[in-house]
Amino acid sequence: MTLLPLSGCISAKDRTDGKVHYTLGISYLREPNYSLALKEFYLAAEANPGDPNIHLSMGQTYQLMRSYDDAEKSYKKALRLSDASFAPICQNNLGALYLDMKRWDDAIFYFTLASKNLLFLNPDVANAGIGYAHFNKGDILTAISFYKKSLEINSSYATAHMRLAEAYEAFGKTDLALKEYQEVVKMAPDNPVVQFQYGLTSAKLGKKNQAVQAFREVIRIAPNSEEARLALDHIKLLQ
Repeated sequence: MTLLPLSGCISAKDRTDGKVHYTLGISYLREPNYSLALKEFYLAAEANPGDPNIHLSMGQTYQLMRSYDDAEKSYKKALRLSDASFAPICQNNLGALYLDMKRWDDAIFYFTLASKNLLFLNPDVANAGIGYAHFNKGDILTAISFYKKSLEINSSYATAHMRLAEAYEAFGKTDLALKEYQEVVKMAPDNPVVQFQYGLTSAKLGKKNQAVQAFREVIRIAPNSEEARLALDHIKLLQ
């Protein structure tokens, strides 16, 4: 459901309150309307420049707009303003930003800081991020170890299962990759990308019926997608 802007029920006096601008910014971010979100976050920061949440949200908005240098500045400002419990959230976001920027070593550095902070609630996410950075550096074995560490913390973290499957395939362990994709299919059966990867890996192992079923699911879930077009081609080849 698209969230509606809150401005219609806010008085002129209330709009000077940084918390109101922040709430508006979050609403626009969810729509998504990144430009209006950024405008509200700037107004919120003017009213309350010491709130790290505002600068973190500005960083997220810039990152979604692919203005990575601005995102980095906002995240680092949020980090400078953070207390011990909020700092790892900023560090994790910096790690994710550096993945987008393909700055793998910087990503590893900040994800590691976040993962080792006992106050951080999502070390599974940070460890998976470390793994993905190592994977992109070509160190597949280290990537696998961090994906496994992520899943030891949270066995239901679908992204870690997907990344682990990707790493197993790159390492030539297609049978292990298939097991990971099977886990993700259980968690997200209506995700066409998951079903497509499951179908591809099944086909590589000669499991034609299983592959065809997965490709049919792709077509059912997202009939107009590129994955559906490719799935139809694969079905024709397998039958």
